[in-house]
Amino acid sequence: MELWLLLIALWIWECLAFLPPGGAYFSLARGRARVGRRAGLGLANLWPLQLGFALDGLPFEATALQAIGSGPLSFLAATGALREERVVAWATPVETSGAIVSLGGAPLLRASSDAAAERIAGELRLIAAAPAAERAQRARESLRAALAGADLEARVAGVRRATLAHRLLSSLALLGIAVGIPALALSSKIAWDSVWENSWPLWIALHALGFVALLGAELRLRAPGRGARLFRAAVYPPTQWRGSFELASAALGGVHPLALQREFGDASFFLRWLRGAIAECDHPRLAAQGRAAPAESDARNRARSDRREELVAFCESAGIAAQVSAPPARSNASASSYCPRCFDEFVASDWVCTDCGLETRPYRDASA
Repeated sequence: MELWLLLIALWIWECLAFLPPGGAYFSLARGRARVGRRAGLGLANLWPLQLGFALDGLPFEATALQAIGSGPLSFLAATGALREERVVAWATPVETSGAIVSLGGAPLLRASSDAAAERIAGELRLIAAAPAAERAQRARESLRAALAGADLEARVAGVRRATLAHRLLSSLALLGIAVGIPALALSSKIAWDSVWENSWPLWIALHALGFVALLGAELRLRAPGRGARLFRAAVYPPTQWRGSFELASAALGGVHPLALQREFGDASFFLRWLRGAIAECDHPRLAAQGRAAPAESDARNRARSDRREELVAFCESAGIAAQVSAPPARSNASASSYCPRCFDEFVASDWVCTDCGLETRPYRDASA
């Protein structure tokens, strides 16, 4: 009984996934997509048969001279607190330590996996290696490609096919442990020790086949981080329960969560986040506060303008441009203004949002 409870606890532990700010968790089962957005630890891929993966938002916007990490150090961050914005010269080296991406020793982003962190660091290195005059354009192209989602359904279908055998075998192994073992012990009234002794060979065989299936999927998809995933699956069998999750996250790591949501779900899921991201482009509070030199402020403003264009283009392609730009529906009859970033309502007309630090906008129509 104690061993069974321990294995169940290890299974739940292995289903924990880290979601960075700006990232999202997707789960696809029988063609239906479920989407989750929350920073920090969360349960993911509770049943291996369904395909689940986490995606990171791009962690930077690049100008001709510098990289900008905004919010809680994530590009297009969910929180977007601009007062935490930091400018780092491109001369600083890009490094990774596990899932942490650093510029010159200062953390830039915590990614959802080691492979995602390495991918992000690789993008930063490529942009840093480009001529100074081309860096902003390179970063913009990277963002455009991530938002475009070209051939996205085919890519996701390919990942599902490649990991199907592994997910089936892992599900059988998990089903045998979670249901088969206790059912056999209770129905036959055999001691738990005897049940374990008779079931070990089958369970080990399933895990061995699952590892071979995982190896085949790794070779087929050629996603970054293969060695670390296979090593963990070999020395720590419970890791196999999330092997396809980590592999899918690495294989689809270049996709932005917004692009995936547009293809598989309702893009309005991200309406509030999109409004906030566009509002941050419209209100460069740091530059207005004089914390940056004029040249740096100009570079930041150009980068924000580029980012805004890409976000607006995405809204138009998703058919939600009107919803994003429209004022929020008034939920309180006494409200006379709203924050352009978080859309909270306020009774006073001339006010400053205490959370965002932005001047509120008045409702144009008193009956709105």
